[in-house]
Amino acid sequence: MRFTLLTCSILIFLLVIGVTDTLKSNVYSLVPVAERKPIPESANRAKAKERLKNIFGSKFDRPKASEVPSLIKELLKLADETTSEDSAVQYVLLDRTLELCLDSGDFETGLEVVQRLSSNFELSEGKLTQDLIKKGSRKVKTREQATKLSELALELVEKSIAGDDLDVADKVLQDSRTLVRKTKNVQLVDRHGYYKDDVKRLKPAFKAIEKMFNVLKKDPDNSICKVDVGKYLCFNKYDWDRGLMLLSECADEELAELANQDLSLPTTSEDILKIAHSWEDFSKEHKKEKALSEAAKVRAYFWFSQSLDSLSGLDRVEMAKRLEEMEIAAPTMIVLYNQHNGPGNNTGSGRCNITLYSGKKKVWERKSIYLKWVKNQDPQTFVRIPEVKFDRFRVDITHRARGRNAGGLSEVEILSRGINIVRGCLAEASAEHKPNDPRSAQNITDGIKSSARELIGYWLLPRGRRGWADIHLKKWK
Repeated sequence: MRFTLLTCSILIFLLVIGVTDTLKSNVYSLVPVAERKPIPESANRAKAKERLKNIFGSKFDRPKASEVPSLIKELLKLADETTSEDSAVQYVLLDRTLELCLDSGDFETGLEVVQRLSSNFELSEGKLTQDLIKKGSRKVKTREQATKLSELALELVEKSIAGDDLDVADKVLQDSRTLVRKTKNVQLVDRHGYYKDDVKRLKPAFKAIEKMFNVLKKDPDNSICKVDVGKYLCFNKYDWDRGLMLLSECADEELAELANQDLSLPTTSEDILKIAHSWEDFSKEHKKEKALSEAAKVRAYFWFSQSLDSLSGLDRVEMAKRLEEMEIAAPTMIVLYNQHNGPGNNTGSGRCNITLYSGKKKVWERKSIYLKWVKNQDPQTFVRIPEVKFDRFRVDITHRARGRNAGGLSEVEILSRGINIVRGCLAEASAEHKPNDPRSAQNITDGIKSSARELIGYWLLPRGRRGWADIHLKKWK
């Protein structure tokens, strides 16, 4: 019995270490790379190419346009069947397939080939994707091709920013500037613009902490480096999840205590208000550091607003008034979450207009925003907005997703410094699916970003009708 208990203790200890290491890996983006093969020598590649030319004949080097799609499939199939020992043949097959994808404008398959090359050989997926975008930009012939390649480019930019590889993000933005304009797609042009602004804003801030960032990769327990890297993530990048995790273990006792309070997920009004006041005090103490002070104040605003659920009577009225009078940095991003009506998958929005109001005055609008719809998912659409003051947001669903019978949304987030400032705010709509239907407009500010559970957490319009929903930024349900 003693042996069994000892064995269990050891197993639990090892499991805890494993989980801890996994968490640290996620926090610092240290993803283990599977063992990959070196790029085969040129002589071996030449031999492999000759073998393949003997099999495929002239179409390997000079296929007719009509032969390219089937040749791409054949080469990929053969690459899958080729054993890892014959790495030269596998490399030449994938490399040639990538060339054919570029020549034919099949950029989606090209990206798949890039992923196969980088997972099997000692090649950088980011660099290969960069080359794909750069070379592909010169070969696009239609708006459809330009759109597909632009989407790939912006996905790489997004991943690069998330992975703190700002030089790659900057280079891809430069290479894809003309390409994105060719699409004549306002959303893609806007997206390119705000990524460009983000990279420009983040690069000097990241450069200031880059040495500490690299030290932290090698020494994940370095509490001194966690101070500045955590501050950069929270107050510059607005990556609060990663940033607070680091700050909770940092050498700055004040910040560590504040981060741990924030991560404690409080439920009582007393605990929530304690966090809110702490962030507010922190903001006031660091007024000279504009980025830090503004972000901390928005964090305080968020926690003050969350206290409303547990307040009542005069306390709630006083808090609502305090929030109404509290000045915070203007929002810069709106996130729209589509919906699919649970297992039915029969509803969803296709296009919408959005408008910002200050009182009754219209201060900004954007029309015909495309909303992606995917079965069993609630895709996000990001809309960058100017830094203007507004107190009411309207989303007007003008088109349903193709083949769906009713529009609506799962959630709307309005972000200031990466923080959703409308969670719990009052929402109302021109119409709802049925009288007393639980799928009301109020659901778009409830924090539930999925419509996977039928009747829960999303807004649904009447069948076949368009309609709008308003969110009041300084009013709460």
